[in-house]
Amino acid sequence: MVLSLVAKSWQDKVERARAVNMLATIGGVAMVVGPIGGGWMTEYWGWRSIFLINLPMGLLGAWLTYQYLRETSLRRVPLDFVGVSLGTLALTSLVAGLIESNTLGGTHPLVIGLIAGGMMGIMAFIWAELHVPHPMLPLRIFRNRPFSAAVAGGFAFQFSCYGLLFMLALFVQHAWQVTPLRAGTLLLPFAIAVILTTAVLNPGLRKNGARWMLWVGGSGPC
Repeated sequence: MVLSLVAKSWQDKVERARAVNMLATIGGVAMVVGPIGGGWMTEYWGWRSIFLINLPMGLLGAWLTYQYLRETSLRRVPLDFVGVSLGTLALTSLVAGLIESNTLGGTHPLVIGLIAGGMMGIMAFIWAELHVPHPMLPLRIFRNRPFSAAVAGGFAFQFSCYGLLFMLALFVQHAWQVTPLRAGTLLLPFAIAVILTTAVLNPGLRKNGARWMLWVGGSGPC
């Protein structure tokens, strides 16, 4: 969604590339601030305190959206209530099943039911998006090969790297007996590498079109 807003807000290709580069840099900065800030809050205020940051950040995002984003289209389409409902229920059920499997076990009836319900919900969501007049996710866009490749690469990165950060933070706390704040600082090299890569390599990649760099980077340890 963020990238689509960037694409609509910046029509010039150069300006759009700079905006995407800035977006990636901000994400890297968040990877520095997040683990350290979250570790500090967890250590001194408890792990539940990290959820309190969502409210002010959400309000700030809503205010910035109201102030600076422009309406990109005058065409009004009805909300895909069926797709939104099915997608939300499917993902909620699937995530709940995966979470509960850690305590109840993968063969527990509740876990099996939640995961099965999530999978059926995903299939129902796909069927609905193929048949509703105005789908929230038009599946025909996946016929675009560059788009599909970008989505697959983004999913792999988000699932592996960001998920790995969370797991590593928990691992070093239990295995190395360090504090949450110390665990957050141990993740700094990864976050700094992301920022430097975005700031240094992205402009050269945009100018030279070195696609081999994407293949090499995408097949790395993350």
